[in-house]
Amino acid sequence: MATFSVYWFDERIEHWRVELSRFKNRKLLRFLEIGCFEGRATLWLLRNILTDPSSTIEVIDTFEGSIEHGDEFFSRVVKNMRQVFLENISEFQDRVVVREGMSQDVLKTMQDRVATFDFIYIDGSHESDDVYRDAILCWPLLKESGILAFDDYKWTWKDEKTGTVHSPKAGIDHFLAEHDSQFALIHKRWQLHIVKRPTGVFERWLRALRWNWFFSKFPLRRSQIRRRLAEIGIRMKEPTIQY
Repeated sequence: MATFSVYWFDERIEHWRVELSRFKNRKLLRFLEIGCFEGRATLWLLRNILTDPSSTIEVIDTFEGSIEHGDEFFSRVVKNMRQVFLENISEFQDRVVVREGMSQDVLKTMQDRVATFDFIYIDGSHESDDVYRDAILCWPLLKESGILAFDDYKWTWKDEKTGTVHSPKAGIDHFLAEHDSQFALIHKRWQLHIVKRPTGVFERWLRALRWNWFFSKFPLRRSQIRRRLAEIGIRMKEPTIQY
């Protein structure tokens, strides 16, 4: 049975289930995940999207955690993270390729594999420069009409020892500005997702309006409605998460 120490991914499931539905049950899919931690997202993808035996996922991780994982709790988690990951995805071990190391080092060895992946999920280092370089190296590996997903677009963390604020947002925005006409924005909240395809100025304007418009902040999904109601003391029944 899979075991996890944190449950960050659960808030993404409802949206991923809809957005990635076009991939479900398809043959010969290739997914890439940068930063797999204990494998919660990996396992969900294998059980719910990459359901055909011919579809696979590659993961890149140092299994050493990040700078924000320096407290006692995460020190214990990181100590056994690789082992926990492998145990959690063991039922699919023949369809998971593990590439251990720094993401940029590993990605540089993959640059001859042009347009390999249907979906790439960037959730490794939270340093803006690292996220930018990950995106630059991933872009040629993504197929036309493939999805590139960034986690933690709005995440920030302040190092109390140095006072330095860490956030992926600047690196993501830099990448998007450089590739402005090469993608369509399809999701922009805590995560940011884009589809790789040419876009015109008018389409980009309309999509940007959708994700910056006042009403886009209104609750649209069950998870958002549940959180808003909880703020005023009304509790909805929690949904059963399928893994």
